[in-house]
Amino acid sequence: LLIALANVINLLLARSMERRREIAVRLALGISRGRLIRLLVLEVMALAAIAAVAATLLGWAGGTALRALLLPQVEWATSALDWRVTGFTVLAAIGAGLVAGLPVAIQASGAGVSGALRSGLRDVPGPRSRARSGLVALQAALSVILLVGAAMFVRSLRNVQPLDLGFDIDRLLVVSLDFAEDQTPPTPVVTAAIREAVVRLAERPDVDAVGRSNFEPMWGFSSTQFYTDTDSALSFMPKVPFYVAVSPSYFAAVGLRMIRGRPQAGDDADGGPREVVVNEAMAGQVWPGQDPIGRCLRFRVRTAPCYTVVGVAENPRQNVIEAAPLPSYFLPLGNLPAGASDDGWVILVRPRGGAVGALTTDVRRLVQSKLPGSVVNVALMRDRLDDEYRPWRLGATLFSALGLLSLLVAVVGIYSTVSYGVRQRNREFGIRVALGAQPGDVVRHVVGDGVRVVAAGILAGLVLSVAGGRLVAGLIYGVSVTDPAVLAPVALVLVLAAAVASAVPAWHASRTDPVVALRED
Repeated sequence: LLIALANVINLLLARSMERRREIAVRLALGISRGRLIRLLVLEVMALAAIAAVAATLLGWAGGTALRALLLPQVEWATSALDWRVTGFTVLAAIGAGLVAGLPVAIQASGAGVSGALRSGLRDVPGPRSRARSGLVALQAALSVILLVGAAMFVRSLRNVQPLDLGFDIDRLLVVSLDFAEDQTPPTPVVTAAIREAVVRLAERPDVDAVGRSNFEPMWGFSSTQFYTDTDSALSFMPKVPFYVAVSPSYFAAVGLRMIRGRPQAGDDADGGPREVVVNEAMAGQVWPGQDPIGRCLRFRVRTAPCYTVVGVAENPRQNVIEAAPLPSYFLPLGNLPAGASDDGWVILVRPRGGAVGALTTDVRRLVQSKLPGSVVNVALMRDRLDDEYRPWRLGATLFSALGLLSLLVAVVGIYSTVSYGVRQRNREFGIRVALGAQPGDVVRHVVGDGVRVVAAGILAGLVLSVAGGRLVAGLIYGVSVTDPAVLAPVALVLVLAAAVASAVPAWHASRTDPVVALRED
């Protein structure tokens, strides 16, 4: 809005210069300055009203499209266009009309009558030309801020998408259960049904592996007191390792690689050896510089039975995909320590190849046949992670759209300002050509003036972007607002845009006929 206002004010300033004689005639014929100001403001308000109608229609269409593309899971209670949006648009139009029209109207109405009637249309360097240049620089500065924001979010999205989460998210179906309130069957009944479903799924030719867990990958964890030979869990505050209860086939199902050792032995039934797998982060935290295989963990009390570490798994991400992996360990669902969560109601299915669509339907039917009162949620892990990527996707989309729009508006502003300046300096260019200036010299002069004004705005925009980068530091990943790879392309784009916008008026200036120019006025 600020960029558009700067553009409109610039155009109105240029138009008021062309209407100096008209305004002077009106004043000479007796119109009061107050009435003249109202007339000039009313003209701008009429433009603002037309823009408000167009903006309302575009806002409704664009808002509906953004909801469908970027926030498809949200159930909206109202339309993209309601009384609040309409009211805000009306207020914004009134405010924009007053901000753009009133200062220009007051300045135009204050011009001297006799001087305006005697003068030609040529503008001379002064407060108005400096104001127009300043407004062009302001547009460039604001465009830089938006384009830098777009670059940071786009790069953040590119940086976060290839992160290794520890899970094969493209080949992992996550199956979870929901029950109506007060209708959850007893835990042994649900566990038995899920075990049977796991056995049936493991027999399918289109399934590579099936596992169970008490939490979905990435979300949820439990903690309990444990003891090593020398330390306890509380010794590792504030990053106390947490645990997830899993079946032995869990690691193959989710694609979690074993760095050393092996998964727990046994099967999905009760019983089995007391074995535990730790991740790399926990191995480095609890046994730094030592081999964790064969170490002993005791839970709840120091005299509890020993759970032997049999494997070290790679680090899975937890809760936040861009956060550093947390120390964790995996307990066997079939032989958990006393007091540990043992529901294991999450099923992890690793499809063979790309057979996901039909398998999703079959998995839902199978589990519902075992637990008729359940609501079975089946989703590909990548789809489950969509919400985690959405902030960067939303920021990249909105900042890019607004940045490109601001660039377009700024280019229009640069073109209109340079074009108007060329027309006002037509006599000057005629004299330059008459004195031997070549067309290329005129083009370089005009384009250089336009680029210099924009360069000042670019510099200011870069300084403001760096200073305000802390405001979005928590929303970006793997990129700094001071990164030259972000700032340099934005500056280059604005310089090229200024050069292109100035090129057409410069070409017209280079073709000035000295005879015609010197006869003007």
